[in-house]
Amino acid sequence: MLNLPCYYDEVLEKRKIPFGKQEIDDDMDKVSALKRKFKDISEIKVGDGWEYPFNYEQGMKELDEVLLKYIPFFEEKQ
Repeated sequence: MLNLPCYYDEVLEKRKIPFGKQEIDDDMDKVSALKRKFKDISEIKVGDGWEYPFNYEQGMKELDEVLLKYIPFFEEKQ
């Protein structure tokens, strides 16, 4: 998936891509932003305990919204 925006035209010559190049670029930006959030997670002290300021489940949901739509395309026989 990471290479799809780079080789969009070449892939498009061989098979139909159900996503526009801009949509793929936007999705990759979302994935990169989420990656940074996951990577930078750190605990913060709240009272006597510790919490994560980033909601992991929400982050996974956002990541799924982006990545799951590409599964049928990549599973499809070329």
